[in-house]
Amino acid sequence: MPDLIDPQNMSPSNPDLFEFSKEEACNVKLTPGNVFLSTVLLICFIVSLIGNSIVIVVIICKRHRPRSITNFYLLNLAVADLLRTVVCIPSTLLSELTHCWLLGSIACKIIAYTQPVGVCASAYTLAVISVERYYAICLPLESRKWHTKKRALITISLVWIFSFVVNIGSLIIFDAFPTRLQITCDTTKGHLVDFIYQFYVTFAKIVLAKRKVTRMLIALVVVFAACWVPSYAWWLFIRAADLMGMDVWNSGLNSVLTILTYISSMANPVTYCFMNKSFRTSVFSCYKKTNSSNTKRRMTGLATALTLKENNKSRKSDKDRVQGIPLIKVILKTINLHGMSQAEEGAMRREVELLQKVQHPMIIGYYDFFTVENQLTIVMQYAEGGTMEKMITEQNGVHFQEPLVLNYFTQILIALNHMHSKQIVHRDLKPQNILLNRKKTMIKLSDFGISKELSTRSVASTVIGTPNYLSPEICEGRAYNQKSDMWSLGCVLYELLALKRAFDGENLPSIVMRITKCSYQPIGDHASAAAQHLVESLLQLNEKKRPDVKDLLTWPVVLPITLSIHLDLGRLQVPQPDKVILFRDSEKLKFSEKTIGR
Repeated sequence: MPDLIDPQNMSPSNPDLFEFSKEEACNVKLTPGNVFLSTVLLICFIVSLIGNSIVIVVIICKRHRPRSITNFYLLNLAVADLLRTVVCIPSTLLSELTHCWLLGSIACKIIAYTQPVGVCASAYTLAVISVERYYAICLPLESRKWHTKKRALITISLVWIFSFVVNIGSLIIFDAFPTRLQITCDTTKGHLVDFIYQFYVTFAKIVLAKRKVTRMLIALVVVFAACWVPSYAWWLFIRAADLMGMDVWNSGLNSVLTILTYISSMANPVTYCFMNKSFRTSVFSCYKKTNSSNTKRRMTGLATALTLKENNKSRKSDKDRVQGIPLIKVILKTINLHGMSQAEEGAMRREVELLQKVQHPMIIGYYDFFTVENQLTIVMQYAEGGTMEKMITEQNGVHFQEPLVLNYFTQILIALNHMHSKQIVHRDLKPQNILLNRKKTMIKLSDFGISKELSTRSVASTVIGTPNYLSPEICEGRAYNQKSDMWSLGCVLYELLALKRAFDGENLPSIVMRITKCSYQPIGDHASAAAQHLVESLLQLNEKKRPDVKDLLTWPVVLPITLSIHLDLGRLQVPQPDKVILFRDSEKLKFSEKTIGR
């Protein structure tokens, strides 16, 4: 950029300031330097435009999957980057080619205003993400109270309002004016005012919350700071030098730093692509969704899923095969979302998220889900043996053989161990939510709709679950963790041995009173001392005295069964079909091209 005059001394009474030819000064000048810089700017424009557009489309089109609150902020970040890309890069590219401002005074003010607004929106959004992630990690229970879509949208609105308001000064101090050699777009209020403004830009916009965030978010913050701090530090240095009457201008360095700021706009989509597998998967799933969305139909009841795994060598009868391909049965769980609050809808979708995390032979399998006409349909593995509750009822007072009871108990332990290792508490463990295979030899935990994911050090505080199986700490409104599942497991074991509930009553207060006093009838002499000791150890009022899953798996009465089950598990696989064909009453209802297990 050529030497500038003091805009305060510029007036129509100084005609010598206008002694230049606009036609000569503002022609396109193709030098190796500005051609290179213009090429880089053009690349930044294309990559940023396409990349941020993809980010926006991916997040918006993920209607068939739960969208996290963080995704709303990432969407806002992409919008801010796209705004700067569309408004600012073309004018900068034109200025690089002509070394002159050709767009007039109004465009100068608008672009000079849009640039800091976009930077502000990005910086404040990153700060909000950092704080939101910090509280989600360190204070998960407190954060859930305000961790909602509504609050996220309000926060995003405040970010934009604040960004527009605090940068109004750009409309005042920026204007297009002539120098001795050309027309330029720069500040017109003197070096001191400009120094103060640049100081604000540098330290009020770039200071982000230094909190614990995920690796991808850390990368976003680092890239943002690396792209913008040098530029604002340079302009702060330039303004300080102007105040002291020093000429330190370097057009080459200024051009490089300008390009660096625009690289930040295209860096975010690249960061998502390399550091977020879900984003890469969603890009392709959105494309596939457009090809298969017309095949979605509302369906309820029992269905059959067709697995297309080429390497599946399971032996099926002809009636269980279609065109030589083995079938597995699934069940469609349809939930009406109409009239639900955001919290309720989130709870419904939470089951789907959890099932994705806890794939295990002894946990009900998840295959697919989609939303059609405000109906959430979940395609789940079908357990032909029904529920454990039904099996207990069908005994008609005849006690199970104890080895079978201990085998069921150990299987539940193994499934809980897998869940607890992922910091997930079931919170509603009961015979009704324990399913069986056709031969009733294997259990499958189900109904994670009110499960709770916990960080290692955290405890939950929501009172929820079936009253007869609630732990004392939940009944008393105290905090709880995985040990609450151990109490519920003790209730299930008691019911398997005694064929009746450990804690029952005519109404809720009587049930709660018996639970808080740990008042239950003896199982009876038909149960061994070892089995009764298991029940007593689990039904401890003090949760700290209850053994955890890993401890129980090593107990002498459980360990041999555990080893035997693990040997069998080595030969089992959770069915994961590549594609799904759904049938009802031998009538083909749906063909989904969507890849399963994403």
